[in-house]
Amino acid sequence: MIDGRNCWDERILKGMTEVLYSGLKFFSYRDMPQSLYHGLASACARFKDKSALVDDGGTSYSYAAFVCLVDRLAAYLAGTGGVHKGDRVALVFYSTIEFCASVFALSKLGAVAALIPTKYKEEEILSLLEKSGAALVLCDEHFGSFFNKWETEGRRVFSGRTDSGESGWLERLDKAAPGQNGTENPLGGLEDDALMLFTSGTTSRSKGALLKNYHILHAVLSYQRVLDISSEDRSVIPIPIYTITGAVALLGLFLLSGGTLWLHKKFDAERVLSCTAENRLTFIHASPTVFSLLLDQRDSFPFLPSLRAFACGSSNMPAENIRRLKQWIPNAVFRTIYGLTETSSPATVFPSDAARSPFIGSSGLPIPGLELKICGPEGDELPAGGAGEICLRGTAVIRKYFFGGEDAFAAGGWLKTGDLGYVNEQGYLYVVDRIKDIINRGGEKIASFDVENALHRIPGIIEAVVIGIPHARYGEEPAALIRLEKGCDISENEIREILKKTLANYMVPAQIRFADSMPKTPNGKIDKKGLRASWAHNP
Repeated sequence: MIDGRNCWDERILKGMTEVLYSGLKFFSYRDMPQSLYHGLASACARFKDKSALVDDGGTSYSYAAFVCLVDRLAAYLAGTGGVHKGDRVALVFYSTIEFCASVFALSKLGAVAALIPTKYKEEEILSLLEKSGAALVLCDEHFGSFFNKWETEGRRVFSGRTDSGESGWLERLDKAAPGQNGTENPLGGLEDDALMLFTSGTTSRSKGALLKNYHILHAVLSYQRVLDISSEDRSVIPIPIYTITGAVALLGLFLLSGGTLWLHKKFDAERVLSCTAENRLTFIHASPTVFSLLLDQRDSFPFLPSLRAFACGSSNMPAENIRRLKQWIPNAVFRTIYGLTETSSPATVFPSDAARSPFIGSSGLPIPGLELKICGPEGDELPAGGAGEICLRGTAVIRKYFFGGEDAFAAGGWLKTGDLGYVNEQGYLYVVDRIKDIINRGGEKIASFDVENALHRIPGIIEAVVIGIPHARYGEEPAALIRLEKGCDISENEIREILKKTLANYMVPAQIRFADSMPKTPNGKIDKKGLRASWAHNP
């Protein structure tokens, strides 16, 4: 077992101690804020006139202005909305100021914000809404019609239009009386439920992860220390804000650190880089897919001297793409992250610049307060170098789901991640693949990450995904979907000949297809399940 408290120096561990939350012993920070709202209020006291958020239209909100907005919204939700401590409220917003204000207003009330993916269709959104147990919906006007039937059943929806039909969701706050119904004093505490998020997959398979304030605050403070985030940092949310990365690793982290965030309603690589150049952004946290799209634009933005750091999680980040980023922006350090919704975002973080490390390709070391072990099929812990299921427990890790996933927890509070990996002698985690994505070709096991990484080493390939497809004799065989750089005309046969020099023949994709974009889940990850289904329909 690797204990995160043994992986970091005193600068990171300062002020950490044994604590009791929900009757359980954890290792955490002694003076954590009680909730996201408490942390925001503290940041506002220090940086009230500093810009906190810049919305999609370019309007800037100082910390003082944003806290005022949050307080007015909390009063409105407590009064007109009838929201009480412990209530669950669904949010269906793009990356907007309304989303941000709603999260912190509900935090102030001690209520739970259920973050519904906006990329889902109406039927899927309604399915998650029912599972969440929410009594009230706050949503962008685009989604208002989704809930007409829901409203006729006596449940409440506050959409992007006021009662008078005027556009502008926040205009309704003019009716709020600040301080009514006890909103002058924040109600949320560390052991209270705070955020509900939904894991990737179809709604029938999605699991509801219910995070408490101590989960979230431990994650935020760990990121703050390990990534060295301060009030001098500026970033953008280039991924869906309803994800754990958007809501905790960016929104929560930056507003509790006194930094500044730009909100982009939709992702556009050119816009992200223009924003970086114009506003001297210092930090970008995104998925491998986002980084591959940013790399497409590197010739148009050859110099971005303000960027000091990148962070990347959610899936396999090929070492070759890390090197390409380093060549493009040599002064920026690259920090690989392994984390899940269930870990409130961070589980392991690379402790230095991965691009300059002999451990490039690793996902780093467990954060303080997290324990990690690799288990075999029978649950036995494996030694260093042994590949098995990654299991986690700690301060930022949930102990159960609100719904679904009953078989994901083992004795002692260990979360079984469904990911295959190993640790080296130095304690660095290497993620091999999702267990369900291992390809079994006639008894030969193929990790899709290994083939994907080999593909990324081929000049001209900017993105690649490998899946198993049915085969009459072998059961399965590997197939690859590839996105090429502009102007690259490498052929399928040329790719195979290159792969045969570094991979066993059985690992070389039997089928290779090319695409302009990769299929994504609503949480922005490569949709391997959907790709397998598509391939089956078009063999």
